[in-house]
Amino acid sequence: MPEPADQIQPLSLDAPQFAWQDGALHIQTLLSHMRIRWKPTPLAEEQLPFRPWAAFHPEIRLFRPPESPPPATAQPDPKQQAFDAFRAEVPADLVTLVDPFASHQWALLTLMASHPPAIDLARSNPILAYCLANNDIFRNVNPGIAAEQAVWYSNRKQRAILKWLGFPDTESMVRTMRKIQPEAVDPMSLRSLRIALSTDPSLSRRLAHLPCINRTMFGLLVNNRLRLLVSPKLMTRLAESTDEPMAELPSDRLIEALRLYTMLAMTHPIQPFDSLDQIDRFLNDLDVEYQARQQRRLEEEQLQQQRRAEYIAEQHRRGVPARRLRRLKPIATDETPFPPPPIPGTPDIIPLCRPVDLTTEGIEQKNCVGCFISMVQAGNVYIYRVLAPERATLSISRCPDGSWRRNQLRGTRNKPIHKATITAVESWLFKYRLSIN
Repeated sequence: MPEPADQIQPLSLDAPQFAWQDGALHIQTLLSHMRIRWKPTPLAEEQLPFRPWAAFHPEIRLFRPPESPPPATAQPDPKQQAFDAFRAEVPADLVTLVDPFASHQWALLTLMASHPPAIDLARSNPILAYCLANNDIFRNVNPGIAAEQAVWYSNRKQRAILKWLGFPDTESMVRTMRKIQPEAVDPMSLRSLRIALSTDPSLSRRLAHLPCINRTMFGLLVNNRLRLLVSPKLMTRLAESTDEPMAELPSDRLIEALRLYTMLAMTHPIQPFDSLDQIDRFLNDLDVEYQARQQRRLEEEQLQQQRRAEYIAEQHRRGVPARRLRRLKPIATDETPFPPPPIPGTPDIIPLCRPVDLTTEGIEQKNCVGCFISMVQAGNVYIYRVLAPERATLSISRCPDGSWRRNQLRGTRNKPIHKATITAVESWLFKYRLSIN
């Protein structure tokens, strides 16, 4: 006999618990309990500590495409079973339309359920339907109001919907929206596209000439600085390539390179890149220069420490009282701890909780992880030392669905790592992720 839904006990203080009970998907964390049901009518509710149940709008991923399986486990996984049970409740045609999107599926799912004509829009122009369903992010309104407005506008012409959402209301823009692959976007990145279109009118023409816009391309196109560094030749090549869902994005590598370029005070002009190999070489060259400067800085600090120790020893020999020597100002080192890691480590995946830990990791692994200190302090990323199945450095970042996902996973000198290491890291992350993928 299953326990009542309200009495689900969490597995630990950190790992969320998943269950299918009373016809609803239950997700319980330390600070919240969510339940999402489809029948008799779609309803998502959340209970916070000492608060009653209240309606909310899930941003997590509820469905994954069939070609994107979960990490393999030796025993049946309660999380997978709970999400599978929820999937079985939802009409298959609706699931097929929303499962390519990596987050914010609930808004589009409930729009189609409450207003069947929206299904035609989702089939004709999936990205536009997704924007319309999540219009609260584009129009800064309450999600409940946004859901009502989405129903009203789903009957209008696609150009009218584009105008209401703040995009160019042209037939060319309608066609461009159809070119964007659903797995490439989330509402925030689409809002970034809207900003980019308003600040760079030439972007509309550039998009119009592309046969498709995949995940690899999208991050490069919506960033005003990155877009200037990508040649039309590279964009054509990327349009003809196939996305690798778990691969590190070129846009992330180029952003890292530009951060290093600024940190190192480089002044030579950057020419547009014609290939991904050129981006990798650019990053590697900057990485080598950063490591060389870090090594020189470390040697200078060690020399200062040595001179200070020699000075103190000399003063001792001269008979200077120890109380006076204790007043010598120590060499400053940043020992301020980072915020607590968003996901607890394991014996083989160890969070790096202080700036000095990042510096040490960068020196050991011959990489530029030491330049991530400000990003970790800001709460955007977190860094871990991976010991097995092989030695590697891992960075995770917060995604639009609220989950922390693998951003970079590299071996010594940024070398690629083996599939077994990726699998081990993904299995660890999967346990703490509220989304199904």
